[in-house]
Amino acid sequence: MTDSCNLPFSHAEILRDILTTGPFVDVALPTAPHQTFTYLVPEHLKDAVQVGQRVLVPFRSRREIGYVATFATATGLTGVKEVATLVDEDPLFDVTSAALFLWMANYYHYPIAKVITACLPPGLDAHSYQAVRLTETGKMALQTLQLDPTHRSILEDLNASRSLPIDKCLAAAKTKSRYDIIYRLRDQGLVAVETEFKSDRVKISYDLEICLIDDSGQAPGIEPHPVNESNPITETLTRPPEDMKHPAQMSRKEQAVFDLIRASGRIMMSELKKRSRTPEEAIRSLEARHLVSTRQIEIYRNPLGENISLSPPPTTLSPHQRQAIAAVKAALNERCFAPFLLHGVTGSGKTEVYLALFKEVLDQGRQGILLVPEIALVSQLEGLLRSRFRDRVAILSSALTPAQKYSQWLRLKNGQADIAVGPRSALFAPLNNLGLIVVDEEHDDSYKQGDRLRYHARDVALVKGALVRVPVILGSATPAVTSFYQVRRGRYQYLLLPERIKQRPLPEVILTPMKGEKSSLFSEAFRQALQENRDNQEQALIFVNRRGFIPVILCPRCGQAVQCPNCQVSLTHHLEDDSLHCHYCQFTRPLVNVCSKCGKKGMSGLGFGTEKVEQELKKLFPQARVARMDRDTTTQPGALFKILKNLREGKTDILVGTQMIVKGHDFPGVTLVGIISADQALCFPDFRASERTFQVLSQVAGRAGRGERPGRVIVQTYNPQHFAITCARDHDYISFFEREFQFRSELAYPPLSRLLGINISGNDPEATRLGANAAGRFCRELADTPEFQARIKVLGPTPCPLFKLKNRYRWQILIKSPGAKLLNSYGREINLRLPGQLAPSGIRVTLDVDPMDMM
Repeated sequence: MTDSCNLPFSHAEILRDILTTGPFVDVALPTAPHQTFTYLVPEHLKDAVQVGQRVLVPFRSRREIGYVATFATATGLTGVKEVATLVDEDPLFDVTSAALFLWMANYYHYPIAKVITACLPPGLDAHSYQAVRLTETGKMALQTLQLDPTHRSILEDLNASRSLPIDKCLAAAKTKSRYDIIYRLRDQGLVAVETEFKSDRVKISYDLEICLIDDSGQAPGIEPHPVNESNPITETLTRPPEDMKHPAQMSRKEQAVFDLIRASGRIMMSELKKRSRTPEEAIRSLEARHLVSTRQIEIYRNPLGENISLSPPPTTLSPHQRQAIAAVKAALNERCFAPFLLHGVTGSGKTEVYLALFKEVLDQGRQGILLVPEIALVSQLEGLLRSRFRDRVAILSSALTPAQKYSQWLRLKNGQADIAVGPRSALFAPLNNLGLIVVDEEHDDSYKQGDRLRYHARDVALVKGALVRVPVILGSATPAVTSFYQVRRGRYQYLLLPERIKQRPLPEVILTPMKGEKSSLFSEAFRQALQENRDNQEQALIFVNRRGFIPVILCPRCGQAVQCPNCQVSLTHHLEDDSLHCHYCQFTRPLVNVCSKCGKKGMSGLGFGTEKVEQELKKLFPQARVARMDRDTTTQPGALFKILKNLREGKTDILVGTQMIVKGHDFPGVTLVGIISADQALCFPDFRASERTFQVLSQVAGRAGRGERPGRVIVQTYNPQHFAITCARDHDYISFFEREFQFRSELAYPPLSRLLGINISGNDPEATRLGANAAGRFCRELADTPEFQARIKVLGPTPCPLFKLKNRYRWQILIKSPGAKLLNSYGREINLRLPGQLAPSGIRVTLDVDPMDMM
């Protein structure tokens, strides 16, 4: 867990390095991401280049687009090449974001260029380029003005096409300052320079806005293109000719279109086409007569579709809510970094605290970020936020299409929205006046990126808050042990919401021991509770931690399970297509009935998943409306939100789901929650198994009784005496923390140490084993050097519990250290030296700082 005293270097050091200016810049190139490259800033760009801009630079025998990461005052290099030109007039990210990216690159041992690319939306990468197009003023200049031959050649080339890449349109300009020509033409309003994309991934939708021009020659509410007022070219071209002030009589079609525009002052072409057939020619004629003005604007559509209707905001807040809001407001007014842990039982009104604080932030003219662990939560929170703040809310999520995500990112950057909502990526929203960061459900493992840049969004949020000097709220009903430990150490301010709103009772939790039950699926007590719920016409949630129909298909004679050929895992039977699926590599095959080992017929199933539970519920309660929410039922766009909406509107009686239904949802009609198997998470070979079990049980139980009717929770378990289960039954987080902290203290696990995972994988099992052993020897030799001796502990190498995944054999080494600085130094040496030693054998080495997945 990151804290301000354990960072590998201080925030002040990062900002000091970033703020240094000089004649050189260090540029991060996505095509060569493992280092930055130094370039000289030419004299004509020295006042224009800023950190966060993209620049075009010579690299080897070609030109590449890169990001200005830092400035440098001096360099020992000779023959340093110059920056060719700017790609962007305005930076894509600010100085503090650059500092954050550098911190992430250092802390997570990941190339800076890849960090930057990962934190920007799709499209804003090396596949983008600068394109030049001719403006209407430029078209008029070609017809009416005497132009420099070079300028005329460029304008004529542009007139022949919609737009041209900046290099192509400069073919006629054979001077060293050729890029200056384009920008000079742009400043005169003759051309426009815009970012376009080589890739087809990002397709932004546009519409044409048509506005009536008033007597002053301007379209009301639209600012004219900024031009140099002393420039005679633009001064002449922007003045309407006398013969255009009094147009000739319009045709019937033109008059009809003009009347539609005049009725509202402005109209979109898409709307105009609904009222008039083929209006394009009439618009061109009216525009030529200076009666209307047109401009392309990006279409904004709500990327999540229809919002779920929500309850109105409360008229009063509880005393504990008011105390929490007052504490954070004090930090907002001081404009300082302050980490808060908002610990509120399920249904205690944490979200209302967030909303009140976001209102305060907006009233101060500042902006905010709200992180959630899952896209499923975005719809609920977006509806709440929009009901208070209208279109000042934008969504950033990997679930959006690249075009949608870029559109939302652009709204934030342009100041059209002030609150960014979403999972991990929302943390990098381009907000230049940030006032507050909220990390909801801060305990959730989904905040940890599982591949490539393996950052933890909660920890990065704290670093960002310290850099920008804003409060950061970590909210949860079941805080991470590492977070609550920081409260105990006095590092975080503790805000407690101990009661549900309106003093509603927490649900009664009933443990149902499964030993001796005839069925491993539903106990007698659970079936009876479901029947009572149906008789009362109330809703129920059923939690199952496995999707599919049957998780394991095996031979009852020899015990051989049907496994994935690419992964060392059993294939799961899915009833929907009656086939076997691997949930890791997506391999599928038909259902088999013959054992591959002994050749006997009659394969059997072991265990159950969401499909099996759904099927059994439909048999038990044929009149009930049963739905399922897991990864299989939510792949289609809008499917997830439709499931949630149906439950909220009472169109679903029983919802079966995986962890998707656990996290923060508010379903007032749900009075019964069933947990089919509470012990599954306890079986994982991970020191966090008890913590995850407690969190899941508490969070699932918290979905019951959030409305006017009280709730019940039935927990089916084979281990009813385990402290994680009994503490969840009693809604007793403090007792759980004390027991768990004692266990971790004895073994020196986090938060009493820091961990670095080193993953070694390869395509050949023997070569991977030898590579892992060699890596283990290297790690121990490095740990025995004077710099690290007696303070670094190396565990392993050992095969990963999931030894083979996606045709790669996997080993792991775990490094323990008492502090972050020491572990960071050790990891840097590993990252620099170990991969090179193993490279000839084709072994891949991956570092995972603060690992969350031990499988």
